[in-house]
Amino acid sequence: MRNSVYYHGHTKKCFIDNNAEEQSNVEKTLLVSHDIVRLCNHLTQHFKKLLNPVVFEYIEISDCDFVDHKIPKTKSFVPFYKSNYDYHQFLENIYSQKLTGLLVVRNLKICKQNQNPIFGFIIQKIEYDLKKMSPYTQEQVNYLNMSKRVVGVHEAREFIVISTEYFNWLRKTFGFENKPDVYHALLFQLDDYLRRSIESKLSVRKTLKQLIKQETDIVKKQNYEVKAELIKLMLNSCYGYTLCNLSSTKFKQFENRRRAPTKNLDNIVSCLQFSENVFLVQTKKEYPEEFPTLLGHVGCYILFHSKIILLKRLGYLIRFFNPRHAQLLYMDTDSAHFLVKHKKFEENVDLCLRSKFLELYNKHFESGDKISGIWVEEGFFDTGEYLGEKSYRLYNESDRNVYITHMKGLNTYFQNKYHTNDIDSLKFPYLSYNNFFKSPDFLIFKTHMSKNLFTNYVPNKRYFVSATGSLPLKL
Repeated sequence: MRNSVYYHGHTKKCFIDNNAEEQSNVEKTLLVSHDIVRLCNHLTQHFKKLLNPVVFEYIEISDCDFVDHKIPKTKSFVPFYKSNYDYHQFLENIYSQKLTGLLVVRNLKICKQNQNPIFGFIIQKIEYDLKKMSPYTQEQVNYLNMSKRVVGVHEAREFIVISTEYFNWLRKTFGFENKPDVYHALLFQLDDYLRRSIESKLSVRKTLKQLIKQETDIVKKQNYEVKAELIKLMLNSCYGYTLCNLSSTKFKQFENRRRAPTKNLDNIVSCLQFSENVFLVQTKKEYPEEFPTLLGHVGCYILFHSKIILLKRLGYLIRFFNPRHAQLLYMDTDSAHFLVKHKKFEENVDLCLRSKFLELYNKHFESGDKISGIWVEEGFFDTGEYLGEKSYRLYNESDRNVYITHMKGLNTYFQNKYHTNDIDSLKFPYLSYNNFFKSPDFLIFKTHMSKNLFTNYVPNKRYFVSATGSLPLKL
């Protein structure tokens, strides 16, 4: 478990003396540091019977660890921009990456000769509904909802926001049908400020995953798995925070109180009494300005960059696979499923292309030196059941104890029950169940879950059985 405190001021090891304000900030930070150390010691004692050994690695990073006591930048934060650009010069500077940032583009369209529905969601989403299916199909699937869905297309509908990096990659890879029509640009200088920190964590996680595969001691293996998952959660939460809508009404503010509120009632939204001296009070929340530090723009740029990585990896496999031996079956934001004739990927490539395929293999898979932006083989299964969007299970008929389930919005306990009890999604398309949760202060929360999971028409953005969409499928 990793915690960090960022010092506001200069550490004792630094040759620069603190002024009165900086010294006060250092003392405040030391109090936080002492609390974290105390918490780590408490957790070590609490979990020593469950996980042995328990190791909490406490790391302090100060501004003094950076050159000039700040995060180093190799370029200006704002790119050089001439106010007298004509449109042709402006586009050329975007193409040459002299201007970088986010663009608002209208009616962007991939070159017709390079359009391929297998790539799904390249540009934007478009709405459609069941009425666009044939009368025969509508009759066969009359139990489906009539709500509108989305499908990936190669042409933007009106305005879209796109990063200059993704914009240039689309242009070089597929080309545009017409000259891009850029209406607005938010320009900033790109730099990999966090690359070293992120890659060091990914390197540790890669080592842990290798140890998990080799370890036979179940206790040690469990410790490795916990550490690997913590690193994944830490990195995911850093990225997720950048796209978090802080002003959303989904974020509510609650307090536990011993008595019902009698003052400042204008600030109270609701109050629930659980027992004689236990009240759960929802108070009004002050919504901060959205993304005052451009976090949303950072998250947006990361998302576009991840699309480039995934499409490059996907393009590598599609170019080499014999289409009679391998087919792209399902695709999500960072994963893909292939229906293959042979278990080893290279055996699904024709002999005349196999040497070139293997030459590039380590560049695209975890067997090479790269630690990020690569394919990781999660497993091979002989049975796949695709139930709906972001909802599937994979298993082996010979050993049904080896399986993977993924059903967005449903907890792990239900997903395991769905597989072990072999629930028939046609007989039970509507799910409804209760969750009970005990908080640290011994309050019991009941959450009712209901989801119409298995009666949706699935868009080809995510899984590809036909060019217009696909229905629930078992292979």
